[in-house]
Amino acid sequence: MLAKGPITPPQPLHVYSYSDIQEAFGIMQPGSHLGKLVLKAQDDDLVMVESSRKPTHYFDAEASYLLSGGLGGLGRSAARWTASRGAKNLILLSRSGTTRPAAQELMKELAAAGVTASACQ
Repeated sequence: MLAKGPITPPQPLHVYSYSDIQEAFGIMQPGSHLGKLVLKAQDDDLVMVESSRKPTHYFDAEASYLLSGGLGGLGRSAARWTASRGAKNLILLSRSGTTRPAAQELMKELAAAGVTASACQ
């Protein structure tokens, strides 16, 4: 190969960052692309990862669920988790109620997701 002349990179050469990996694979998928696709790592690359696992627990949308400490740090996570798995009626017990900004934000977030959440102090 070297005897035939200088070695040059394949043409066309398309360089994609890891952030654009989905686009690069989309070009390759039909199998009709020409040239080479190269993935180049960069410090600011963001790659979206999708879980292949499906939730194993679902909640009855007609039932109501009582979460003690529901507006604290762990309680807010539990409220989001139950809502993401079908719970539509949450009763959140808390010593401080919705006085904290994080609690108010959670109530708005749940309402936007179609969840009826009641905070009880």
